[in-house]
Amino acid sequence: MLKRLFQRPFASLQQQVIGRVDRLHFGWCWLGLFTWCLFFNLYGITAGPLYRTEGLRAMVARCGWQEGQWLYPVLFGEPFLTKPPGHYLAIQLCSLPWGEVTPVSARLPSVLASFSTSIALLLLLKGVIRPAMAAMAAAVLPLSLLWLDKVPSAEIDMTLTGWLSLALVAWYRAMPRPVRDGENETTRGQRWHRGWLCGAAGSLTAATLSKWTAPAFFLVTIGCFAWLDRQWHSWRRWEPWTALAVAASGCLLWAAAVAQSVGLPLLLDTLQQEAAYRLLSHTAAKGGLWSAWLGFPLSVLAALLPLSLPALLLLVPHYRQRLEPPVQRLALFLHCWAWPNLLFWTVVPNHNVRYVLPIAPAVAGLGVLGGYLIMADGQRRWPRYRRRFYWGIAAMFVLGVAVKVVWVEVVIPARTARRNPVPVAAQLRTLIPEHETLYIDKLKDEGVMFYYGRAVRRWRGQSPLPVGAYLALTATEWQHCQHQGYAPVAFLQDQQGDPLIVVRVAEQCQIGRR
Repeated sequence: MLKRLFQRPFASLQQQVIGRVDRLHFGWCWLGLFTWCLFFNLYGITAGPLYRTEGLRAMVARCGWQEGQWLYPVLFGEPFLTKPPGHYLAIQLCSLPWGEVTPVSARLPSVLASFSTSIALLLLLKGVIRPAMAAMAAAVLPLSLLWLDKVPSAEIDMTLTGWLSLALVAWYRAMPRPVRDGENETTRGQRWHRGWLCGAAGSLTAATLSKWTAPAFFLVTIGCFAWLDRQWHSWRRWEPWTALAVAASGCLLWAAAVAQSVGLPLLLDTLQQEAAYRLLSHTAAKGGLWSAWLGFPLSVLAALLPLSLPALLLLVPHYRQRLEPPVQRLALFLHCWAWPNLLFWTVVPNHNVRYVLPIAPAVAGLGVLGGYLIMADGQRRWPRYRRRFYWGIAAMFVLGVAVKVVWVEVVIPARTARRNPVPVAAQLRTLIPEHETLYIDKLKDEGVMFYYGRAVRRWRGQSPLPVGAYLALTATEWQHCQHQGYAPVAFLQDQQGDPLIVVRVAEQCQIGRR
């Protein structure tokens, strides 16, 4: 009796809430998404020091800031062309309020890129599915484990994802919309939207100047979609080719300016080394080739949980055909965005899970569409399943917040305790006078050098160091030159726990390249 007395008003309240959510205005979706992303992206931006390659990105941005170099990245006085300058310029722009590159300003570009990715996904789904579902797809995007590790972060992957998402969404919005011609749909007579094409070209240029892999993601996506959508006649117009030519021209103009500044051989040699590292494998994969090819996609799907499971549902033609024609076309575009790129990076020998972060928006969109089909099935078979679906979504968001809090308050301090560059940098600051320049050669711990915060230069052994100069060596370097006029000052450990030996030049000498 009491159960019925309380259950009926509660069920009525549930139906009212669900009905209002279904009819939610797009403006309220924007506001809710902004508030959610504000918490998820900014929370933890000051938690822990720069970790692993974060120190490298921040150090390169600081060197460019100090030397006034914006055309190409520099590190310790040398050109550093393994990556384009886009991400480092973003760090420098975010550092303007501080007047210097700080850990917070180095992580801000990933926060802004995460915002732009969520907005891009919302714009992609706008007008095709209900506003509440579009906002839900953009809101669940930061819940994946891979996203958790990259936002906030000073690494490049999120910046690439932001620009690439804007480029692909703008390209999809620029494509001619199919109209029904009898029993079939065709894009004949429809024109490309030139405004969206300009946005796609500009975003693609920015993505390429952030990381070299951007054109591969973009071309694989639009090429597969053009083939599967069977609308090749729309490519007979000049607009799409002009947009691609403009994007390529921007990148080629930058390359020409860099080649004129540092020399074409250095630029070509660096690009060749980067391509060889990605495409050529000189070591055997652990567990065999087939194990690596099967394990990598499973690792990516696990890192993109919880939406990677319902996203796989739309691979079944029976479920995909139940969607309305505009939603089917959108799902096809998301499929071309996600799975061909995953296959490409699976075949590439030197792959890493973080390399495929740009497919996360596509997996999120497919996951929401797959979840919608699950909800529709449950509503038809079990009428009360719809309420349980919404309660499940709410529980997923609550669990995501809990995981975020645990990550910031527990995981980051635990890994900082193992690899904390701040104490090592403080020791260097006490050992080396403030006006002295610290020279390095093979040392690659940019995290310690960033928190050291004083003048550091790369010395290649091509000219003698002055007497009294300070030099930081690795263990191998110290073994080769400990009897060549160096006086040890301190034996430390870098951020990875490897030996870091600080020496001082006791007599003028010239050491060749080691």
